[in-house]
Order: sequence, then C-alpha cells, then structure tokens
Amino acid sequence: QMSLTPAGQIFYEDSESFALHMQTIIKNVKAAGEGNTGILRITLPLVLQPALQQALSSMKKTRSGVQIVLEAYDFNEIPSAVRHGLYDVGVTYEFASYFDSGEENGSLACLPLREETFCLLVPAKYGGSHAQEVMQKMMDRIPLLTPSHVEPPFLKALLAELQSHLQAKIIASRTVNTTESVFMNVSAGLGFALIPQAWQDFYGGREEVAFIPLTEIPQSRCNVVLLYKPGSLNQAAEHFLHLVEREKGM
Repeated sequence: QMSLTPAGQIFYEDSESFALHMQTIIKNVKAAGEGNTGILRITLPLVLQPALQQALSSMKKTRSGVQIVLEAYDFNEIPSAVRHGLYDVGVTYEFASYFDSGEENGSLACLPLREETFCLLVPAKYGGSHAQEVMQKMMDRIPLLTPSHVEPPFLKALLAELQSHLQAKIIASRTVNTTESVFMNVSAGLGFALIPQAWQDFYGGREEVAFIPLTEIPQSRCNVVLLYKPGSLNQAAEHFLHLVEREKGM
C-alpha cells in the first residue's frame, strides 16, 4: 500500500483547487473572446422601449453572459449621456439629437429605427372629433403645452402648418418641465399637446385623455433613432448593434 505524505496531501489538495480554477479561467477567457461577457448599458424613454424589445430578447439568448443595464432618461438628455460614455447606446427622437450643442455632436452615429407621426393629446371631453373641430373648440379655452427643455426645429413649422390646415388663429402656449408633466396637465384638463405616436401606444388606455392623429400634415412625422459612438463600443455593444441592424434589415 502507498499513501501520501503530509506534504503530498497538501500538494494534492492545492493541485485540485488549481485545476478547477484554471477551468474557470479558460471558460471566462473563451466567453470574453466570443463577446459573451461584459456590460451593455442602454438608455431610452420608457415609451420607446418596444423599439428595442426584439433586439433585447435576441441579446439575452445569444449573449447570456452579458449583463444588460437598461435605464430611462428624458429623450432630450440621451445624446449627451451617450456622448459622455454613461451609456453604450441610447434611443431617442432624431430631432432631440441636435439639441445637445457643442463641437462633439458629430461624434454620435445615428441608426434609424422607425418613423412616428405626431398626434394631438387632448382632454377626454374633446375626443371623438377631427383635429379641426377639436382645435376650434379648444382655442379660447386651454393652451398648447410643451416641455420647457425641448423645442424641436420643426415645431414652429408644424404649428404654422397646423394653424393653416385648421384655419385657426395663433395658438396660445405654456411650458412645463417634462413630457410627463405635459401628460399630467392634459389629463387634468389644463391644456393640449403635440406628442409622438409612442405616447398613444403606451398610454392609449387612459380614460381622461384622447389622441387625435395628424397624419394629413407632412410636418407631423419624426424618426426614432439609436445613437452610439463609433469606435467606442465594447464587444457586447457591437453585437447588440448588429442585432438591431439585422432586425431592421440593414
């Protein structure tokens, strides 16, 4: 019979632990080489999450080792958050990506995801009518509400077209601090608003408001886009971008 010496027993136990540790190292290195590790940071408004839902589902299946961090930001703040490296990618409206002034604006790449049409968000009692009828009813009663932090370049053109199309006089307006505040004020009957289609998709079941399409007005369209910094993406973000492009047939 043979048996290990005390020194041999210690060597055996440490060797077994070392072998298991090496297996873990090899597994981790292989996962890293395949892009199945790391962190993917994404930011977008809650109402735009459906634009990424399929890509997120594919990401979880194909890169299960990647930790996905998904956080909400106001759509106008997303370009700055992506450009300064707080997030790998961000989803917002195309017009919002031009508000973040500065020489570095060109550092962001823009991937179109879908087109949306603006609609009128009005208190429920004004619903069930065409835009022209609603505007004529609301003109002298409640103001147009806009978020104070954003003024899309096309907003003046859209308002001018709206006034011309509806044969309405100059529209009185008032600002509040966020898009959510716009929704709350309209819900309370304190005004009406121009908002993208995603808000109707998200809040369409609310009884205190109504949504009226503006599809007949060309200026009422806007693009939802994914923003990222070329050359700064980690492997996880690169793979996610590829999934989004494949989903959109690019």
